[in-house]
Amino acid sequence: DSPSPAFYDLYFMKVGGIGLPYLPETDSSWLVTSSKPVLSSGAKVSIYPNPAREVLHIERSGVTGVLSVMLQNVLGKIMYEGEMSESSTLSLSGYASGLYFLRVREGSSLLLEQKVLITE
Repeated sequence: DSPSPAFYDLYFMKVGGIGLPYLPETDSSWLVTSSKPVLSSGAKVSIYPNPAREVLHIERSGVTGVLSVMLQNVLGKIMYEGEMSESSTLSLSGYASGLYFLRVREGSSLLLEQKVLITE
């Protein structure tokens, strides 16, 4: 069973050493010992339609703060980055057809991570 695509907190342990809370050195071997999805509970964000053609609606409930919205293409290039304080729409005009990744955060909490298919 392989993990589903998502953002994860990774926990490292230096091979032959003890678990240390810092990033690996470039000349060391590291082993990923566990991971957990970084997803917030309680607040809800949903998007529609998906697949989308002209606009993507972003609906929120139970969220009081400002949301950070990021849309990336499959190569990791940020195509859109902005903030929203209420439910909103994202214009898709000018975006090529294809698969994109949408991430919505409230502060450091990830509320939504979803694939979005943009069609012509």
